[in-house]
Amino acid sequence: MEFQRARRPEQIEARRTAILEAASATLAVHPVAQASLREIAERAGVAKSAVLRYFPTREMVFLEVLFAEWSDWLDELEGRLPGPGLSGDSGFTALLTRSLGARPLLCELLANLDAVLRRNVPEPLAAEVDARVAERGARLAGLVRRSFPAMHGAPATGFAAMTVVLLAGLWPAMRAADAGPSALQDGLFLEGLTGQLRGALSPAVAPLVQPWTPPPLQFPRS
Repeated sequence: MEFQRARRPEQIEARRTAILEAASATLAVHPVAQASLREIAERAGVAKSAVLRYFPTREMVFLEVLFAEWSDWLDELEGRLPGPGLSGDSGFTALLTRSLGARPLLCELLANLDAVLRRNVPEPLAAEVDARVAERGARLAGLVRRSFPAMHGAPATGFAAMTVVLLAGLWPAMRAADAGPSALQDGLFLEGLTGQLRGALSPAVAPLVQPWTPPPLQFPRS
């Protein structure tokens, strides 16, 4: 197979997009630990060396996919959040966990963020990666504060971090117990996984927001 090198800006961007799409497709059938640069290159229709011209390591490819997925999820969450205190902690945690359960690719990447992906980031890029992770964590904390205005500063930031920590611990066990990686494409599996994620995360997350949930409105009797 012959591979032509992208030279014009639009060709470079198209090649980069193709590589990221190929990485997402690879992760639909393999966990992060088993997803190879060779398969990504074959799916993208380029040489393995071409992938490394755009991304210095396999982990940097997956980090780019993660950052895009993470931003899309935060956009969705922001658009679906009700007003402050209107749904209480149970409504908030249900929305949070349901939206995560519907995004298995995001769950897979977040679960591997610290254990795998950040370990093989080239030193010149480490600060940039950390900043992009922190930016998305801060954005989630901001959405928490929007739903619970009394939760500001450290509690909101801690809640955002704890959500990722809990997910990282629960996700591998749920995948192993239910099915292999290829089942991520199965609608029934995703439906069941969403329910499991909600059932596992909600009891752990709810206590973090309950103290900040405003009490129901009380109207005086006439």
